[in-house]
Amino acid sequence: MSLGLGLGLNLGGRGAGGSAPSFIPSDNPNVQFFADAENTPAGSVALWDNQSGTPDATAAGTARPTSGTQTLGGLNALDFDGSSDVLTLGTDTLGNTKLFCGVSDAFTIIMSLQSSGNGTFLSKRETSQNLQIGELSGQLFLTARGAFNADLGAITGVNAIIAIRWNGANLQYSFGGTSWTTLGVSTEVDDGADILIGARTPSTPAFFMDGLYGGLTIADTALTDSDVNDISNYFKTKRGGGWVNFS
Repeated sequence: MSLGLGLGLNLGGRGAGGSAPSFIPSDNPNVQFFADAENTPAGSVALWDNQSGTPDATAAGTARPTSGTQTLGGLNALDFDGSSDVLTLGTDTLGNTKLFCGVSDAFTIIMSLQSSGNGTFLSKRETSQNLQIGELSGQLFLTARGAFNADLGAITGVNAIIAIRWNGANLQYSFGGTSWTTLGVSTEVDDGADILIGARTPSTPAFFMDGLYGGLTIADTALTDSDVNDISNYFKTKRGGGWVNFS
């Protein structure tokens, strides 16, 4: 369990890039959730430690990802089996970070992962999916407030770094950096539900992730390009994932 001490300690060793990062995402005061799978204890994962404080991501039952069996970029990763594994992150305790594409909310998500097939990397519940990111037919997709955006880039087997940013007006994503792409959203509105890591809602979890998570960061604001570069380069340095800085 995270002690929430905010000491900014680098708990990781040298990664695929050959050096230990001097910056870690929890150094950014706007980051409310930061989890890195490198030091997650081996076995069935009941809790993914939030190095930025609380809450942690937890498993409600026995359908949990596994730690200690797979690596991403040479470092330990959480293995989601594609059939039932899921972790839950309670948004009510994250303050403004509700992953809600509404007028007054803003957020940034940055994830380090590798997908092996169809499934959901992360979702936030709504009748027609307030937010859902995943793989479909080998391509990255993103659904926001009911608007489905498909074929955003070949994702299967890629050591990927993906950033998503909502500033209250525009939803943007970047798959590997260089630039942002603005996506369409519909007019559906809902709020207050939990975030699922590795599955989608509504009702009961479904469309489970088949793949590996190296790390996940959620901020309660639309981070600057510079901040997104810093966090993405943390994952790139450790795990060798593809990221080209925004100019």
